[in-house]
Amino acid sequence: MELDDMKTAWRELDRRLDRQETLSETFIRESIAARSQRSVNKFLAYELIGVAVMLFAIPFVLWTIVGAGMPPETKLFLKVLFPLLPAILVWQFIKTFTLFRVDISGNMKRVAKMVQRYELFALYEKRVSYLLVPLLFAGAIVVYAALRVPLWSWVAMTGLVTATVLYCVWYYKKFFADNMAAIKRSLKEIKDLE
Repeated sequence: MELDDMKTAWRELDRRLDRQETLSETFIRESIAARSQRSVNKFLAYELIGVAVMLFAIPFVLWTIVGAGMPPETKLFLKVLFPLLPAILVWQFIKTFTLFRVDISGNMKRVAKMVQRYELFALYEKRVSYLLVPLLFAGAIVVYAALRVPLWSWVAMTGLVTATVLYCVWYYKKFFADNMAAIKRSLKEIKDLE
């Protein structure tokens, strides 16, 4: 009789431990997923800001090109620049759409694929910006030289370019690298739990 009671008690204890282990594993997985989703949301916020900036910049550049009072050199520079703006907007939408499809609590293979796709998009963007930023800077120098703008305008442009370069370095070296590493680490931890 005592042996049957002990067996029943052991089975009950075993069921409780299994349930406790399942709850602990679920809690750990949800915590890791939430941490990773925060990093994805940071990227998403930056991409949405980029979309908003482009949606503002396109009409502003059009208004500047069509509007009177702008020097012809500036209009020419903006006419050359303008075809890039819709392309950049489409690119922002593609990256944003990719991030919207990342749901850490979903299928891990699909999530890993979307994260890898976004990382590739960001690396392509980085390489293209290495080419475009110097070209835009050179175009601005030509326009400024043709207009014979005062010294304070040159200082302002140099400061803006310096701030842009520093922001890009910070974004790719610190923000992008840290958040992408956090996402990859979380995906690996979730995969290890399975």
